Amino acid sequence: MATRPARPPADRPPANRRGAQQESLLLSVRAQPRARREEVAHLGTAEDGTVRLKVAVRAVPEDGRANQAVCDLLAAVLGLPRSAVTLCGGASSREKRVRADGDPHILRERLQSLAKQAEVAPGGS
Repeated sequence: MATRPARPPADRPPANRRGAQQESLLLSVRAQPRARREEVAHLGTAEDGTVRLKVAVRAVPEDGRANQAVCDLLAAVLGLPRSAVTLCGGASSREKRVRADGDPHILRERLQSLAKQAEVAPGGS
């Protein structure tokens, strides 16, 4: 009887269908449901390398609608397909952990350009 292979450790990214390791970026998100407008604000980077964001969405926090809206908005901002952004933790909390699958260096550059746009925007917060 063949044994099943062990699951990869939680700190290692999951393997894709071909067995190669998939790169990802872990995001720490402060969600704001029922916002007037949808936006993503870059709050900085934690000591462990986790990117901190504030994400405002119009969706209500019922039946996972706000969680899905957060993932959809992050996917749009990062230029990723919806399936590449997943909620890892904090489903019932405002503080969430989100994983974005893709090259971490490119994703960090996109988030930094987002932060620069927010600084340049007139009347920006």
